[in-house]
Parts: sequence; structure tokens; C-alpha cells
Amino acid sequence: MAAPNRLHCRCCAANSRVAIDNAELFTAVQNARIYNEILVQNLTTGVVAADADGHITVFNQEAAQIAGLNTNGVERTVNDLPAPLREIIQTTLTSGERLGRSGSGAGWRDIRSCQQRDLPGARMASFWARSWW
Repeated sequence: MAAPNRLHCRCCAANSRVAIDNAELFTAVQNARIYNEILVQNLTTGVVAADADGHITVFNQEAAQIAGLNTNGVERTVNDLPAPLREIIQTTLTSGERLGRSGSGAGWRDIRSCQQRDLPGARMASFWARSWW
């Protein structure tokens, strides 16, 4: 086989290997995403996360029950939440302050918030709440 043909074959083989590696990596990332979504949805603690604009990005079934809202896929904002939850998330989003509140609200016992800055330029607040039931 001539040298240019061998070089072409090696390049094709290398490109094929990269494509296979990328496909395997994509599959692993998708599987991890699905696993995490299932995990969050099945927690017995309510979990809500909102971005800096107040759009809710995570809203599990327990949070829906605590907040008295459904999880029908409607895009929600922090303003849709009951006052105690809304206030904590809004304060955390604007100030970055971690907050906690104990007491008895409509279905909740303890609320904790945190601000996550793991990604450059990202600002997100989340809360968890334990329900009475």
C-alpha cells in the first residue's frame, strides 16, 4: 500500500475512534442525567432550584405537594411558590445569603436554602423542605 493511502487509513481509524469515544461519553452523561433526575424526583424532601432570573429549573414531586402545585410541566417562576418558600429563594438569589426557617407552614417543617456558584456566571438558589407527612 502506498504511503499516502496508509496515512489516510490511519487518519480514518483515528477519527472513528474519536467518534466512538464521544458517543460513549455522551451516553454516560445522559445516563448520569437520567439517574440524577430519577433520584431528585423520588426524594421524600422537596427540592426546588431557580436560576438568577427566578425561573424554576428543578421542582420535584415532594416540593409540588408541599407547595400545593402540580408538576404538569408548566414553566414556573419563583413567584408561583407560596410566600415562605418564595421569600427564602428570592432572598438567597439577590443576596447570596443562606437561610433557614423552622416552623409549621402549609405542609412544611424545615426550609433551608443555599446558593450555588459552581459554574462561571451562573447564579442559582435552591431549597429543600421536609414535609409533615
